[in-house]
Amino acid sequence: NNITGSLPACLGQMSAMRGISVWNNMLSGRIPESIGALSQLDYLGLVNNDFSGPLPDSMGQLTSLQALEVMDNRFSGTLPVSFNGLVSMQSFFLQLNSFENDLGVTVIPNELATWFDNIPIKNVTLQSNSDEIFYSDFDGNCDF
Repeated sequence: NNITGSLPACLGQMSAMRGISVWNNMLSGRIPESIGALSQLDYLGLVNNDFSGPLPDSMGQLTSLQALEVMDNRFSGTLPVSFNGLVSMQSFFLQLNSFENDLGVTVIPNELATWFDNIPIKNVTLQSNSDEIFYSDFDGNCDF
């Protein structure tokens, strides 16, 4: 795929969204804070794009999220402590990003240790570097 642009800020208005999969594109920018409003979202796959910045705190509101796959992007920072709210998480993949804490050692803050330990399938190797169909041209236009 060759989809370019970014995820629209109005993404959170798509309240019935159950899954987002935009693997192997050229999407960039940050994940919009509005993503936290997607209360039914159970899958988020943003693999092999050019997303950057920290993962938003609002993602901790995605209590139905079972799988988060954000490998091979340019995400950075640490995981928000709000991720303790991701009580349904079963699969968690962060490798090939630039996550780190203040010491440059690990992406998992101590406050998330128990949450992280309870995820059955995970890979957070640090490196520097649906039921519904969703279509958008990723120009930020959210005409429904």
